[in-house]
Amino acid sequence: EICRKAMAVEPADRYQTVAEFRTAVQSYMSHRESINISNMASATLEGCVKGMEAGDQGSRGGLYAGFNESIAGFQQSLRLWNGNTDAVDGEKEARSLYARAALDSGDLLLAEAQLEFLDDVESDRLKREIEQAIRDRDKASMASKTLKRTILSSIILVIVLLVSGGFMLMTMNSINSSIAAVTK
Repeated sequence: EICRKAMAVEPADRYQTVAEFRTAVQSYMSHRESINISNMASATLEGCVKGMEAGDQGSRGGLYAGFNESIAGFQQSLRLWNGNTDAVDGEKEARSLYARAALDSGDLLLAEAQLEFLDDVESDRLKREIEQAIRDRDKASMASKTLKRTILSSIILVIVLLVSGGFMLMTMNSINSSIAAVTK
């Protein structure tokens, strides 16, 4: 960026003084470690995006590890230089993508945890999707529990009816035996 500005075609787009150019170079030099770490975190995040696009659920753990690594890189970059806007934006993007990947995989609590660090329109939309997915999961769980209770109740009812029927048969046989003995 510094080189592009220094070599701009239009003089008005260039650094206007040597002091301004020197300040830009010194600023870069003092923050280059933060910039390098942020660039590495961005590269890791790109790998995660490719993994999401490939849709390979078998490597979900590797995908999650990549998101964690990129987020940690952006955070380290910000510890070194809290003015690194690329790192701020990168961490937000990483958390948003992480939440999306977790939501798509059904890891709703993990998705929700990533959104705690975000406060933008995209995270609001994701949050609504996650809340809906949680409600849907809870409904399905309740329906499953209800079905299990219904099946268990039906089984108990069948057992009670069989036992009662058996008892009635024994009683009727006993009565028939008694009547047969009296009539002989």
